[in-house]
Amino acid sequence: MGRTVANPVKGLHDILRDETWERDVRCEVVRTVLDREQRAIPYSLLTWIVLAIAAITLPYADALVVPLTLRLASLAFSHWSTDRLRKALERGAKLRPHICLTICALAVAGVTWALLLYPFETPRPGDASISTIRGIVIVGVAMVAVTYGPMRWPMFALVGTFTATLLISILMNLDHVSPAMCLTVLAVSAGIAGFALAAAKQQIAACEMLVENRRLGDELAEAFAQAEFLSQHDPLTGLLNRRAFFEHDAPAQHSGVLRHILAIDLDHFKAINDRFGHETGDRVLVATADEMRGVVRTLPHNCHRAVRLGGEEFALLVEGVDRAAATGLAEALRRRIQRIPDKLGNSAIRVTASIGLASCEPGETIDHALRRSDLAMYRAKDRGRNQVVSEAA
Repeated sequence: MGRTVANPVKGLHDILRDETWERDVRCEVVRTVLDREQRAIPYSLLTWIVLAIAAITLPYADALVVPLTLRLASLAFSHWSTDRLRKALERGAKLRPHICLTICALAVAGVTWALLLYPFETPRPGDASISTIRGIVIVGVAMVAVTYGPMRWPMFALVGTFTATLLISILMNLDHVSPAMCLTVLAVSAGIAGFALAAAKQQIAACEMLVENRRLGDELAEAFAQAEFLSQHDPLTGLLNRRAFFEHDAPAQHSGVLRHILAIDLDHFKAINDRFGHETGDRVLVATADEMRGVVRTLPHNCHRAVRLGGEEFALLVEGVDRAAATGLAEALRRRIQRIPDKLGNSAIRVTASIGLASCEPGETIDHALRRSDLAMYRAKDRGRNQVVSEAA
């Protein structure tokens, strides 16, 4: 079950927040995080270089070689895991396994950031290296947390392992540091996580709006396409409507091309509506359109046009076939229409059609040829209906 929320454009649209919507938002959130992570790679490398330079000036620089090496390896691991996540997102594959890998990478990153703060020493006056390292570490952890905040669990993994590693280090070195630092670490970590979550709300809201706007755009495009279709097609049968059938006719383009037009009128259609209801009548009309499409598919070429002129009146223009083939097509259509009750499963209905056939003369418009096929169709009705009559008959 999904929930519906009002779109900012009142009365225009309601967005259904179903599972598909939630999945699209999650994907957009992940895409946003990955884009920010991609742009942050050069700055992450620059940060590592500054940390390395600051560490060189310290008397215990050798002790920071391993943490710095692990931090660099963690950068590579994080980039590799997010790259796999990015490729899975582009393929439309399941994201959960790759998100779990990213969580592991951020957990490792939290440990390596914390190791840069060990061993603890109180900065001496004028010794800015330790303060620089500590400041870079805190800011670095905060920036990574903000980057991954919208995904939450990678951010929690980073802040959680960073906090746990620091607390363990403090408890293992109580002779050099104050136990009050535990509270400081917890307060800083809570502040980083809180700030990341607050920033994430705005980013998630932006992703939701983007998905909603994209859905609205898709639905508007679909509505425009539907409106364009209905402007040229009959909404019930899907055949061309009268306007579209006639407006594209250019007789000069068909010089030398054999063209024949069939005027089709269902016999006693009003009786079907009166006896069986308009719903059954509509089904008969739709079935008639389907039969017209069926006979057209048996013809070569693809320039034939079928139209519902209105009510129970139809027309079919065929090109590239001779008069005998057109007559055979009309007879085939008449027989197919006669079998419509069997396809509808209602043998009580009787469906037949009177069909008039006329050939289009060179340079003649469809309108003129249709008038002559109409006259032939009325002769078919006068002769007893359910038959094909040519204009020459």
